[in-house]
Amino acid sequence: MKNLLVVLMLSFCALLAGCNILEMARHVDEANGQRIGPKPIQEDEVGDVCVAALPAIQSGKYKVDPYISAASSLQALGREKACEKLLALADVEQYGAQGFVLCRMLFTKEPGSDFKRPSLGGPSFLANTEKSDWPLEPIELVDGVPFLITRGYLSGGEAEAPASYVRYCIETCDWNRFRFKPLSDAEKRNALDKMLASNKWKSRLLDGWKSRLSESDREFFADQIK
Repeated sequence: MKNLLVVLMLSFCALLAGCNILEMARHVDEANGQRIGPKPIQEDEVGDVCVAALPAIQSGKYKVDPYISAASSLQALGREKACEKLLALADVEQYGAQGFVLCRMLFTKEPGSDFKRPSLGGPSFLANTEKSDWPLEPIELVDGVPFLITRGYLSGGEAEAPASYVRYCIETCDWNRFRFKPLSDAEKRNALDKMLASNKWKSRLLDGWKSRLSESDREFFADQIK
């Protein structure tokens, strides 16, 4: 009975912490050799990712910092262990889609091949841009900052299963040699300035096409680095 109460208390604490319980290691009570519940992840454990901290790309609350931190931690594990963790993340229904962003950060296309984009539905791009403008959809990497480049997706049939896309990346893509790391506010602002100045942005005017972003578009990107 005592052990059961401990299990319930630890499980409740894990839920309050917001971390994925699948990412918590089980431990054994040294006194009687019985499993008594999950061992909380220590803050200094390299590579452990609290998937609840990764904002969804559909929520309107996307932020770059949690993804940069997760990518950095996963790279520190090495490819094999990082891929195992990505597969585990993909199996968590409410957070699996966040793995699409991490895959686009952590993998690159092999020479002479394509890096297939995940099938998420019909993207809502900004400033009349198209799929061909964004080879890493749903993100654009600028100096290590993964900007979200869609305002969302219109469902057109069943979306691709996150685990299927992770396996595709593992089997057909190279591991990214670029090392992600936490960035200062100034570094993120410099990346934002480059993003806003991109020549990809197109708005139709009476006299043709001109590179331009609306004020709301600029705020959309600025909010991502806050």
